[in-house]
Amino acid sequence: MRGIPPITVILPAHNAEATIAQAIGSTLAQTYTDFELWVLENGSADHTGEVARSFTDPRVKVFELGPVGLRGAMQFAIENVPSEWLARMDADDLMFPERLKVEMNVIRERPELVFVGTAFALLTPAGHIFQMIASHQSRELNTSLIAKGRFFANPSTIFNRRVALEVSSLDPEFAMDDIPMWFRMLKRGKGWEIAEPLHLYRLNPNSWSQDLRFYRDQCRARAKYAPESLKYFPAVDRIMSKWHFIASLELIAGDKSAIRWAADYLEKDGFPKAARLIRSRSYLGPMGYLYYKARSRNKYRRRPDWEQFFRPLLTMTNGVSVNGGMSESLIRPYDEPAMTASAEDSV
Repeated sequence: MRGIPPITVILPAHNAEATIAQAIGSTLAQTYTDFELWVLENGSADHTGEVARSFTDPRVKVFELGPVGLRGAMQFAIENVPSEWLARMDADDLMFPERLKVEMNVIRERPELVFVGTAFALLTPAGHIFQMIASHQSRELNTSLIAKGRFFANPSTIFNRRVALEVSSLDPEFAMDDIPMWFRMLKRGKGWEIAEPLHLYRLNPNSWSQDLRFYRDQCRARAKYAPESLKYFPAVDRIMSKWHFIASLELIAGDKSAIRWAADYLEKDGFPKAARLIRSRSYLGPMGYLYYKARSRNKYRRRPDWEQFFRPLLTMTNGVSVNGGMSESLIRPYDEPAMTASAEDSV
């Protein structure tokens, strides 16, 4: 009989039928295998639960919680998972295959840690993957870095379940589930962020994290836990559409169709002037794209090798193709030297 695993990966999911198989597939492809995966379906109107249940790997457990929201799903996991450590995962993201192994090695080496997170790479809607060039090494976290300057992604974290429960980590004042948690947990132990990009974050312009309400919620959380950081987060009435950032990345990739596609959505979001400028840049040709690639060389780098590596996962739509054994090409570690990435404002 299998005992309690040291880690449970918790994957809240709401209306994620298009991407949840990819998230589950990348989790099951981890080189570290001693974990359970709890899919926390919360009030989906699509086939999210059905896709999750198509995976027959015994480590996968699907819980249909009803419309409890992200915070409710997180609270359910913190109160009910038997494992010592909880690993966050989002239903539209993917893991690099070494993520859990690297994080658990750091936790073993540093017993004072109560949470650890990793840097992340970016996946555009056009399927291009970008590495964010490192500006820092792996390091211990403090409240100042959590408030402004961290490079780890919230869904890349592993945290101690008992400590999260003891500090009532989910602050009911805020809709978000993570930022208040890190501030509270730092009162009981230490945090650490790993400079390797071990999480693949999908740029989804329609996600809650791109909403003005989310930005304001972040500001309120910082006002409560780290008021000195508010000078970096001015009050705004409008935030630029994420399609502008996506278009900028596609300029580095030199993908004319993707640039214009992003510009169309940018205009639909109410930024016609910015959209016209982006479209004009799509006509620059190879030399113009090389200019943008060179200009961004210290910030972003396109990774066709990662695109090729993740391609089998990004075509998954259910668990049928992986039941009975994950493909060897998805399990073996990629032949890649140590990777580093950073971002001033993490997701």
